[in-house]
Amino acid sequence: ADVEARILKQKGALDGLLRRALQIEGVDLPPGRQAWIRAAHGDAELNDTLAAFGRAIGRLRALRCI
Repeated sequence: ADVEARILKQKGALDGLLRRALQIEGVDLPPGRQAWIRAAHGDAELNDTLAAFGRAIGRLRALRCI
């Protein structure tokens, strides 16, 4: 529980880590976490983005950032 409280208090730092982890995967999540989907984004792009999120979260877990 103490670890979770510390992580939540570091929200800004975690946002930056997630953004960098996503950039490594080829996804740019703008500051503020507003992500836009356009008509040009089809199922393949959405699936690629979701997979990139999974890899980014996995990377942060492996580094013990979350």
